[in-house]
Amino acid sequence: MFKHDVFYTMDGFECHTQIEAQDSQEAADLLTTFIGWLRDNGGQSRIQSRAARASRTQQETEPLAPAREEVPKCPVHGKSKVGLNGNLYCPTKLEDGSWCKWTAPAIGRSQGRSTTAA
Repeated sequence: MFKHDVFYTMDGFECHTQIEAQDSQEAADLLTTFIGWLRDNGGQSRIQSRAARASRTQQETEPLAPAREEVPKCPVHGKSKVGLNGNLYCPTKLEDGSWCKWTAPAIGRSQGRSTTAA
């Protein structure tokens, strides 16, 4: 289990959200989504793992970097994950046992081919 504490300021209020995930990929996906939401909504954040928080007594809140482009998602299933090659794919297993064939280039790369299969 991976746990990350996100401390942020929203509209002048100090806030805290804990992100929990089963594996590092899921944790990265959840943190990326949450940070994107904070950026889009004017939040200021500092992220700390439990170990980092325990080793530091004080940290300053810093403004977030400009928002990144939104992560594309499979138009059929509304999901996406980052593969080992950095490209995106749909992690949905279909009723016939095969996997959805939707893919997209990694964020920041030029648009390549995307396919959809339900």
